[in-house]
Amino acid sequence: MNKTIFKQLKKDKGNWLNETEVRQGWIKIIGDALNIPFQMERQRVDASYNRVIIEFKDKGLFNGSTSSSAFKNAVFDRLKKYIPTRAKLESLDNEDYIGIVTDAEHIAFARYSRGKIVHDALLPLSESSVSLIVKALTDCKWVPVTSENLITAFGHSNVAILNRTHNLKQLKDKKCDLK
Repeated sequence: MNKTIFKQLKKDKGNWLNETEVRQGWIKIIGDALNIPFQMERQRVDASYNRVIIEFKDKGLFNGSTSSSAFKNAVFDRLKKYIPTRAKLESLDNEDYIGIVTDAEHIAFARYSRGKIVHDALLPLSESSVSLIVKALTDCKWVPVTSENLITAFGHSNVAILNRTHNLKQLKDKKCDLK
C-alpha cells in the first residue's frame, strides 16, 4: 500500500502548481488509500485526522531546507499555534499530537516536547517517508470525546443511526396503522 501511495503522489505532484492542489492531491490519494475521512480547513488547520495535523505549503517551497522561510512558517508559526489550540479544545496535552508539514517534495514531522515545538529532519518524498506518514495516520486511532466527534460518529450523517431511525419510523408508522 505504501508503495502505491508513493507512486501516485510522485506521479501526480508534477501537476500540482500551488498549495491548494498539493493539499487536495495528498488528501485524495492518502485518504482514499487508507479510507480516512480527513477534516479539512477547521480552525484554520489545512487537514487533520484524529491527533495528526498536516500543514501544506506550495510545491517545492521548502527548497529542501529546514531553514527556508516556508518551512519555518509551517512549523514555528502554523503548527505551533494549531496544536495547542486543538489540544485545549479536546482537553489533551500538546504532546499528544503529531504535526506533519509538506511541500509535496519533502516532509517533516513536528511535535511538542517539554513545552516547545520541535521538528525532525526534512525527508524527501519517498516510499520510506510515505510509510512514516501512513504509520502516523493509522496508529492514531484514539478519538477524543468532543461534541463535534460525537456528532460525526453518531449524528445525522451516520449510516447506522440513519438506518435505526428509519426502522424506528417504520415501526411507529406500522403501529399507527394498526390503530
